[in-house]
Amino acid sequence: MSLVRKKTDGTVCLVFEKIDFRAISDEVLMMEGNRPGFSGVGAVFGTVIKGKSIPAGNEGGTWNTARSKQWIRRKGG
Repeated sequence: MSLVRKKTDGTVCLVFEKIDFRAISDEVLMMEGNRPGFSGVGAVFGTVIKGKSIPAGNEGGTWNTARSKQWIRRKGG
């Protein structure tokens, strides 16, 4: 599974070539992904997506999470 972003002009750009979901809760989703063109040590980036109940910004926090399982289904197989 990869992660892409659709721009306002309709073009699609690749954000992560491959992603793995690591933790999930009602408040956050944490994933790790590798960026196109990066390899070796430091090639994997962690990303936390915050829910509506968490203020935006770079401040840290602690959230109760569960280790992610294969809970996202792929369309078309």
